[in-house]
Amino acid sequence: MCTPPVLPLTPGMTGHAAWAAAVRDLGFRHTAEWLGAWGVRPGFRVLDGLWYRPRGLTWLRVDRAYLSTQREHWRREGDERRATAEALLDRAAEILDRDPMGLRRVVLHELVLLLQDHPDGITARAATELGLDEAEATELAAAVTVCLGPAGRLDGEAAEGLQEALAAGRLRLAEHYAARLSGVVADHELRELRAAVTLLRDHTDDALTLADALLHAGEHRRSAKISLRTARHAVDEPQAVVGLLRAAEAETGAAGSPTARGAGTTESAAPGTPLPGPAAVHHVRTRVGLDGVTVVWDPAPAQSGKAVRYRVIRFPAGNPEDHADVGPPTGETRVVDRAVEPGSTVRYGVLPVLAGRIAGRARASAPVLVAPDVEGLTLTATRAGVTAKWRASAAASAIHAVRQLGDASVKVTCRRDGFTDLGPTPGAYAYRVQCTYRGPAGLSVDSPGVRARMVVEEWPRPVTDLTGQLCSERGPVRLSWTPPQRGEVLLVPWTGLPPEPGTDLPDGFVTAPSAPPLDSELLTPRPGTSIRVVAVTVLGGRAVAGTGLLVEAQTPVVGITAERDADDRVRLGFDWPDPAPLVLVGWRQGAVDRELRITRSAYLRGGLTLQATGEALDVTVTPVAAGDAEFVLSGAGHVHVPPRVRLSYRLLKQGWRAGARRTVEVRAELPGPAVEPPGCPDFLLVGRESVAPLDPRHGTEELRLPGDRLAAGVPVRTEIDLRDRARPYLLRGFLLGAGAPAAQLDHPPPETLVVR
Repeated sequence: MCTPPVLPLTPGMTGHAAWAAAVRDLGFRHTAEWLGAWGVRPGFRVLDGLWYRPRGLTWLRVDRAYLSTQREHWRREGDERRATAEALLDRAAEILDRDPMGLRRVVLHELVLLLQDHPDGITARAATELGLDEAEATELAAAVTVCLGPAGRLDGEAAEGLQEALAAGRLRLAEHYAARLSGVVADHELRELRAAVTLLRDHTDDALTLADALLHAGEHRRSAKISLRTARHAVDEPQAVVGLLRAAEAETGAAGSPTARGAGTTESAAPGTPLPGPAAVHHVRTRVGLDGVTVVWDPAPAQSGKAVRYRVIRFPAGNPEDHADVGPPTGETRVVDRAVEPGSTVRYGVLPVLAGRIAGRARASAPVLVAPDVEGLTLTATRAGVTAKWRASAAASAIHAVRQLGDASVKVTCRRDGFTDLGPTPGAYAYRVQCTYRGPAGLSVDSPGVRARMVVEEWPRPVTDLTGQLCSERGPVRLSWTPPQRGEVLLVPWTGLPPEPGTDLPDGFVTAPSAPPLDSELLTPRPGTSIRVVAVTVLGGRAVAGTGLLVEAQTPVVGITAERDADDRVRLGFDWPDPAPLVLVGWRQGAVDRELRITRSAYLRGGLTLQATGEALDVTVTPVAAGDAEFVLSGAGHVHVPPRVRLSYRLLKQGWRAGARRTVEVRAELPGPAVEPPGCPDFLLVGRESVAPLDPRHGTEELRLPGDRLAAGVPVRTEIDLRDRARPYLLRGFLLGAGAPAAQLDHPPPETLVVR
């Protein structure tokens, strides 16, 4: 039995993963199936080149002519997949130009992968099912079984990636892939790839050894040059990057102590002449902040119009082996490292990158202590002391503050975001704030600290007893207070809600108060207005609010009138005192006081009537204060309603002989024992021929009785003689004098007032 041939297990091309995906997108399982899509019979041969059988009995080798025929078929069919197929045919032509057996290698690699995963296993039946000619199916299955060796499987990723890793200079990845292929039987090309990996490793190790020796000999630049060449040929070799970082750190030296400069901005301290190289950066600077470490550098020179990108690496000072990339390479000249461990001391190396490969020597920063200070520190002097606010890192394990005055220092208790220092007396102080962090070794590390100065001044004392004294019912109000120990008192009119006593007023209040201060201690608001006064104590540029009070001046009640009717109801009238919402009406009659409240709408709608007796009453109408004023300047209106006086009279005829003589009897009914001025009115009896007089002026005065004579309450009788009057003669009584409007006169029957 013949020995099975050694099959190529690698595809012999780069980018096979994309190639295979495109073939599957066209609807085919492998490359051979796609190349036999048009103009040939089903089936292909692959052990001795890639062959297809057309309509006749002969077999056609896949060459450029065959590919052209396939291209014409795709164009003629006008398939929507034509563009993808033509692109694959172009790549297939390139493979054939490089190696006439190149497509055979691609197909065999794909068949091995498909057979090892086929449900029927690596068998002739499975090979036939994949389209292989029956004449080669058995031999191919046997060859695949032999080539896979003890492992029994081909690592497709490693087989396809080995050549690509070498082409990209990724030595570590190529070694990894080669190790994963150690269990298969290698053909000559796989053996060559393995040898290339070994050779690159030997050269890399030799170069790294030389670079390390030069570094220890103090030849930093030569060491960097060799490490750079190594890094460009073995791009994923971390020791090459370590060599570059070591050289950069040696060039930078120990300048920039992390204790003195770590929390601020640090800069690499290399000599004035930068390291030679195709694209070296300059002046790497760092700044520690709450969001991490910001790394900034000057850009490298442009390289033949190509964009330079930068790889930023963080490593512990003195230990480049433990390095880590700060994100992917970028074209920016600034990055922020948010993943750095607080409390650590690190350096940053910056490497220029072109086309994915390091293009120049590294440049290192000075050591930086990752212990950020608080940010946004602001100090504010208050009456109680000094308050501080800041923003601190969440990683800080503790925050400390110290108040200094000369050589004396006092610790201040802190919160996470500030402190309130109640201890300082007037003077100029310096405050220092530090953060403590837990370092990588568990040791506490302090930040450099930030400092701020604050001058503590004397503060004015507030007025606590502003009072007033009402000079009269209608004002003014005289203000008084106890002078505070410190400061000058201003009486400031205040609009809106007054501040609580003891409240410190904003800066600038002294030079620009909310309203001009009063120039007098006498307060007299205009009628219908109110004024609130706050006693403000000022000292230097500071002001503090004291107590205040509100004085309201009511709109006076004017035009007040009172009318009593026959039922002793008193109807009041007055001009409403706007803007008062309601008034208080109070009246006293005898020894009884009464009052009621009436709103503006009710008064305007129905007026105001008081139920009284016949006695005199005093009525007061007072606007009701709308607010919480401590003093109200009254706008009350007053009216006096005299007692009701009721008079009656009658004419008496003394027998038939009296003729035209009559006796007039007038009686006064009084509500009390005495009648106050204007007292009882005068009684006047007037007569007129034929028509009763309606007014005292419309007739002849026949009798006048003075009010003081009637005020005794005893009936007064007087005889009159009407013999010389024309008949019929009609009489009528009237009341005159100051008390007439409030008095009532009862008339006798009209027929008794006629003299015939």
